[in-house]
Amino acid sequence: MNKNSLKETYVQHKTGNLQMNLYELYIDAPYHWHDECEFICVTKGKCECIINGKKLEVESGQVILINPGELHAVNSIADGRFFAIVFHPYMIFGTELNDLLSKNILFKRIYDKNAFPDKQILSAIFRIRSTFYNRYFGFELIIKGLITEIFGTIYENKLYT
Repeated sequence: MNKNSLKETYVQHKTGNLQMNLYELYIDAPYHWHDECEFICVTKGKCECIINGKKLEVESGQVILINPGELHAVNSIADGRFFAIVFHPYMIFGTELNDLLSKNILFKRIYDKNAFPDKQILSAIFRIRSTFYNRYFGFELIIKGLITEIFGTIYENKLYT
């Protein structure tokens, strides 16, 4: 399989001036990859996520983090429903912080609503979703701040290797 042929080129993950988008998905997402980070939040049932050939089962109340460039797919099992937040890492890391998102850093893959500090991360993800749909003036700043807060929580609590 040629990885380049699976690059997602038909979608531009952008909302206004914000290099991110949110997708409510009720269908499976086929194997693909992109330059953006992605949080997949399962809201009902279970989903099977395949990342670089490895299958992971994610259930309601869990979020999975996909790094830029990773081949991935999401399949609904047990009536699974999910939404995805896709954002370009430049949005928060820029060039001056690129060592915080290097290929040498492996983030914790699955975050669960019943674990601390994962609860904080899930709370921020649901606030992103709510803010995204409300679209009040300045919503982009709130979303950017929440994504930054998520990665701050990851680093503060050493949820990476």
